[in-house]
Amino acid sequence: MSNNYKNFYMIKNYIIKFLIGGSLITAIVYTTKYISPKLGAILYSFPIEFLIILFFMDEEAKQKAMINNSVKTTFVLVLFFIIFYIFLNFFNLYLSLILSILFYLIFMLMYLKQNKD
Repeated sequence: MSNNYKNFYMIKNYIIKFLIGGSLITAIVYTTKYISPKLGAILYSFPIEFLIILFFMDEEAKQKAMINNSVKTTFVLVLFFIIFYIFLNFFNLYLSLILSILFYLIFMLMYLKQNKD
């Protein structure tokens, strides 16, 4: 019976995480579409990883994750937007987005490799 309880608890946690994540995305899209695109952009740029860390990780993991990862990943995200803005001056929207995503992935892979060693 304890194994069934663990499975139920695990499924319940995944459903709660799914609902919270989906609600955040829906709220941002709704805000952007019906209230204000600028406000939607501000909400989108808010580092949602902090909310995920606060709600879904245990205390010790929270502290380590917030200290070790947040500043570096936020820096890479800001770099993505800067690169995207620069590329918009030279390329169309879709090519700028694709190139910016590629740069973002390269920088994140470099970050992951650096932390792995």
